[in-house]
This record gives sequence, structure tokens and C-alpha cells, in this order.
Amino acid sequence: MWDNGFWLHCLSGLLFSSMNENNQRLRFITEGMSQEKVDYKGHDNNFNSTSTVNKTYHVC
Repeated sequence: MWDNGFWLHCLSGLLFSSMNENNQRLRFITEGMSQEKVDYKGHDNNFNSTSTVNKTYHVC
């Protein structure tokens, strides 16, 4: 009934939409943060910084 191209198109749209929404949410959260806070990696320096997370979810 529906070919694989249709499902791939739907899945691609869902993934793009969720990544785009995450990117917008992260930009909103980090708006106005100091560079020190953006680069902070936790007490023991073993977590991802906010800037790393932003780079990971960047959507062109």
C-alpha cells in the first residue's frame, strides 16, 4: 500500500522537526548566559558543556 519512500520521508520529517525544536529550546535557555556558564562542564569537569550540547543539536 505505502512504499518505503513514504515512510522514510515521514521519519525524516519527524527527526528534523524534533531536532529543530530542541535547537530552538536550547537557544532560548542559553540566551543571556555568560560564556563561563556556557562552557561549564560540572564540578568534576566530566559532563558536556552547554556549548557542546548546542553543537550536537545544531540544525542548518
